[in-house]
Amino acid sequence: MGEFAGRIHGPGRRRTRTAGAAAVLAPGALLAVAAALLLAAWLRFGFVLGPGFGSELGPDPAPDRARTPVAASGLQGASMPDFEPGPAPGAGRDDPCTVRFLTWNIHWGLGADGVHDASRIAAALRAADADVVLLNEVDVHRRRSGNVHQPSFLAAAAGYPYWYYGSSFTSWASGGLRLSHYGNLLLSRFPIVHAETVALPRPRGREPRSLLLAEVVIGGVPATVAGVTLGLGREERLAQAAVIHARTLGGGALSGRPVILMGDFNAHPASPEMALLTGDGGFVDTHAATGAGPTFPLPEPWARIDYILVSPDLAGRVMAAGPLPLPGSDHLPVAADIAWPAAWAEPGPLATASGSR
Repeated sequence: MGEFAGRIHGPGRRRTRTAGAAAVLAPGALLAVAAALLLAAWLRFGFVLGPGFGSELGPDPAPDRARTPVAASGLQGASMPDFEPGPAPGAGRDDPCTVRFLTWNIHWGLGADGVHDASRIAAALRAADADVVLLNEVDVHRRRSGNVHQPSFLAAAAGYPYWYYGSSFTSWASGGLRLSHYGNLLLSRFPIVHAETVALPRPRGREPRSLLLAEVVIGGVPATVAGVTLGLGREERLAQAAVIHARTLGGGALSGRPVILMGDFNAHPASPEMALLTGDGGFVDTHAATGAGPTFPLPEPWARIDYILVSPDLAGRVMAAGPLPLPGSDHLPVAADIAWPAAWAEPGPLATASGSR
């Protein structure tokens, strides 16, 4: 900052041109103040550059990588008596096959016990044995989570060959010059052939939110998989839900395609925003019929705000759904087993090595 001020006020300016000097000084002083404020924001909070910037599609798995099946999780218990985990991939599922979807707000790996451990999240994902996973609040190069590239780490450590990360906002929150991101992560055992990050409306000053929108080919059937974390205000959520409905069930390129919408909706089942998504031939809440329990906040959850919603053509194929009692976040993950309408297609090879960028 001293050098910048020196250039503004340095030698060579003639005292007789006081008006000109003042004209230079005023903008220079404003720039100095603005730079100081931005630097303080960088060090404390990080800059916000907007949704989509920093989104990335994971690389295709190596074709010669050996596939390692994941064992059945055996997670049924008193807290989720209506949920029975399905068989592991490659364990002889008949047609129609069972595909497990899972959504989880991982709170960037910070558990209700105050411990930050991304490896614990990866272990829980392996135990849950889902085929398609949507994770919320995933960090990339943020100081609070160890400056780890969480998408690539979790994909490798949990064994998912296909992934797409949709950044909701970009900042400098790494404590250095490296850009940081915060958003939603899609993990899949099936190919992700297209994905995009769609900015959602928000009031001025509110946290940016985005819709992750992907095409995943499951058993030869192209499906739309969408993921989201909605805002904290009701009017904000209503506006965001309207965009989501239009981009998923609103026809166009997605017409006639199975749709799975997952995430943290920050809304109770009877709220207007959930009614907007599920009313009048809209989405179906996969675990509404089971009366499955709350998902947030741990350690004693009392609110159900995390959902797996499906298009009407999949509603009759939901075999089981509900939260899973897994540690690692302040939310419980929610899973749904769906009898997929096509013969089982061998999933992609499962990664076995963990790592981060």
